[in-house]
Amino acid sequence: MRGAIRHERLRLGRRPVGDRVPAGEGFCFDETAVHRMRREPGSGATVTAHAHSPPLGWVGQYGELADHLLNRVPTSSEEHLAPKDYQ
Repeated sequence: MRGAIRHERLRLGRRPVGDRVPAGEGFCFDETAVHRMRREPGSGATVTAHAHSPPLGWVGQYGELADHLLNRVPTSSEEHLAPKDYQ
């Protein structure tokens, strides 16, 4: 295995805080966490797998609008997660 992700907790008006998660390592968080995962800079191609227990019915995707506001798009857990048009 190779690659790494950056798991970040989002904060209003401040930079996110997070940790590097190397390939093959897992992590947990509770349902109150507003978070994001992204490729760790310099780590090359990375793939993630997500498992939830109990299963989620709805998830949310967040994006930054042109005016830097954070926007949430509720998404069915059955829908493929893909970048959304936040404009």
